Amino acid sequence: MAEQMISVERLKAGDEMAFRHLFDDYYQALCLFAVDYLGDDAEAADVVQECFIKYWAHRTEFDHLMKIRAFLYTVVRNNCLNILRNDRRRQKYLKETENELFFQDSLIEEEAFRMFYQAVEAQKFWFGDRVASKAEQSRIYSELQTRL
Repeated sequence: MAEQMISVERLKAGDEMAFRHLFDDYYQALCLFAVDYLGDDAEAADVVQECFIKYWAHRTEFDHLMKIRAFLYTVVRNNCLNILRNDRRRQKYLKETENELFFQDSLIEEEAFRMFYQAVEAQKFWFGDRVASKAEQSRIYSELQTRL
């Protein structure tokens, strides 16, 4: 869903459809962001789900979508770093991921992917006389992700 569909006022009021739009808009990008830290898809998905639960509990505190976005990425980052700190096998990786440059690079990359995916959804790539299927769109998105 496009960001224009997300109403902060509706979110604050507890509107589940507005929350669904937020979730759909950010879930995949946040998962990719968490995978950059953790290297594990399932673990990353758990972190992102917890992040949305935390957001929902504090939704009335946000008055702008930019603040919500910052909250989501910050919570995911902090939860990932906590997992790395508590896992002795991955503590050597912690120093690399704790620095601000890693955070900024990952954030920019995942936001670019999220915006690209939104554009794909909004415009629907045309192949000859037909619109690309969801599977084709996902394949294209994955290819672009590996190239970037």
